[in-house]
Amino acid sequence: MVMAALCVAVAACSTPPPVPEATRPSASPEPREDALPRYFAEDEVDYPAHPLEPIAPVYPPELWALGMEGQVVARVVVLADGSTASTRILSSSHEAFSLSVRESLRDALFHPAQRTGLHVSSWVTLRLLFRLE
Repeated sequence: MVMAALCVAVAACSTPPPVPEATRPSASPEPREDALPRYFAEDEVDYPAHPLEPIAPVYPPELWALGMEGQVVARVVVLADGSTASTRILSSSHEAFSLSVRESLRDALFHPAQRTGLHVSSWVTLRLLFRLE
């Protein structure tokens, strides 16, 4: 009889009490706004970012052979150190042109944007032309 009472007491002690709903952590907390990276728009900086050297994507050979010209408009995140972090193609006359632009921007170096005398990360919109000349 004493043994049965002891087992019930141990079982009751090993089960944690339920956590009230208000104190449970959420499964995926919303990120704080100040914890997200800040990329300034071109109109929010004193001096926009610009490439250190001309961006020269490789003309896709298959489009060159077809005599096809085109253009790509890309929006690029330029970090405060001058490297690129993200490229979004806004418009393109052919997917092969888009791929070439993405590759050329991946390793491109920029003079970063400046805001109040400091280098900042920003968006830059670039228009790249593919011309047969």
